[in-house]
Amino acid sequence: MDQLQKQISIIIAAYNEEGTIGNTINSVRAVLPEAEIIVVDDGSLDDTRGKAMQVQDDLVEVVVSPQNKGKGHAIRMGIDAASGTIMAQIDADLQFPAEGLPDLFRPIEEGKADIVFGSRYINAATIRNIEKGAVTFLKRLASYVVAKIVSLICQQRYTDVFAGFKSWKADAIRNLNLQEDGFTYEAEIAIKAHKKGYKIIEVPTGYKKRITGESKIKFLYHSFSVATRIIKITFSE
Repeated sequence: MDQLQKQISIIIAAYNEEGTIGNTINSVRAVLPEAEIIVVDDGSLDDTRGKAMQVQDDLVEVVVSPQNKGKGHAIRMGIDAASGTIMAQIDADLQFPAEGLPDLFRPIEEGKADIVFGSRYINAATIRNIEKGAVTFLKRLASYVVAKIVSLICQQRYTDVFAGFKSWKADAIRNLNLQEDGFTYEAEIAIKAHKKGYKIIEVPTGYKKRITGESKIKFLYHSFSVATRIIKITFSE
């Protein structure tokens, strides 16, 4: 794993996460002492950028978008900036445990996958690792519906497309030519990877309640937006 770490880039897309970004960077660093960390400040209105830059770490790069353009856009900025042959994303709110990152890389390292999705719902044992109150009923319902739609499109079972805890080979993700600026980029990865013939697998992950700040997902708006964008992605080349 030590040699592998030098080939790994961790992307942290952050919007108004001044209260958590420092802890998130330090949590990743505790698990992966030699990995590159790319923090993308997606036009935050608070001091997310400043808090990230306060972390004394030569392997941390802070990339700044002058405007808030969405998580998908921020992830693309991170991909462009990253130098690793293997990359992963972890949410800035620290709800996904950083200690689970090696589980994301292992299937790629073993040649079993090109892309790996973390899943909070892959089985009953995984669901029990979700901290009580971390997922509302509406968010769980939205996640279930989107996973079912993407599963039908890709002819492969997915349980948690929206988990912000994923990894991929650098050449594979760049070959997908991602375009979605918002949350739909996660479904876009699955659909475009299916079209390209890349292998995606899910691995279980825990999930904790947000400590500070607020979720960026607005249920009604994002549910409608994601559904319409998925249709467009599916029928585009």
